[in-house]
Amino acid sequence: VVLCILYHISMDDKCKSYFSYTDCIPLVMRLILECPTERVEIELIALTINLAANKRNAQLICEDGGLRLLMKRAIKFKDPLLMKMIRNISQHYGPTKREFINFISDLANIIKNYRDEEFVVECVGVLGNLNIPELEYSMMLKEFDMLTYIKSKIIPGATEDDLMLEVIILTGTIASDESCATMLAKSGII
Repeated sequence: VVLCILYHISMDDKCKSYFSYTDCIPLVMRLILECPTERVEIELIALTINLAANKRNAQLICEDGGLRLLMKRAIKFKDPLLMKMIRNISQHYGPTKREFINFISDLANIIKNYRDEEFVVECVGVLGNLNIPELEYSMMLKEFDMLTYIKSKIIPGATEDDLMLEVIILTGTIASDESCATMLAKSGII
């Protein structure tokens, strides 16, 4: 009941920031990481998805290796809602975004090899949010043959609209890197 009430409070953008002044975030992190089942309770994950949409809350979630532990759990259980929470964290500018560089290979590998579109959409969304200069997208394009993947997903009717949209956003993010923009132009994707 308490999680449901907190979830409803967290739906209001003005109230999301209040959570960073409480012990709620460390508590929900503990509940997620110690969850005995593969999937986290829907009320708990819904609350944390909302909380992660706030920059300060996202920073608190990532403290003390929180992002690494969440990524490990999300990848192990292929939990799309947990990955949606991680995707919300990835949208914020700042030091938190740079922490995702450690997971580029994992995300690219999932995108190429995993078939659950709901989970893959969130992974592509995380990569699409990572518009940071330190990231070498050209290496990812070459190592994981992402140009072929992108081409296969932007064909009309080849995939669900949600995934196609995220692939297009990822393509735009990749195009911000000058060497990748050239690769995209030569590949015929644009």
